[in-house]
Amino acid sequence: MSCERLIAELHDVRAYVVEVDSKRYQVEVELMEHTNAYVHVQVGVDDGSFPGSIVPLTKSFICQKSATSAVR
Repeated sequence: MSCERLIAELHDVRAYVVEVDSKRYQVEVELMEHTNAYVHVQVGVDDGSFPGSIVPLTKSFICQKSATSAVR
């Protein structure tokens, strides 16, 4: 997904429920930073159990903007 689309889709935290092998997981995706050069996105996943729901598995990534979009 392009940085521009991430920005458009993640103006608010997005939460989803996903089912894999008959097990449900809550997935939250959030735009952490939006700079001229990049966007920083965090994804959190938990299965609703204790302590997993208190400290979900998280991972983040950075999407570098192209030279033309970074100037905007």
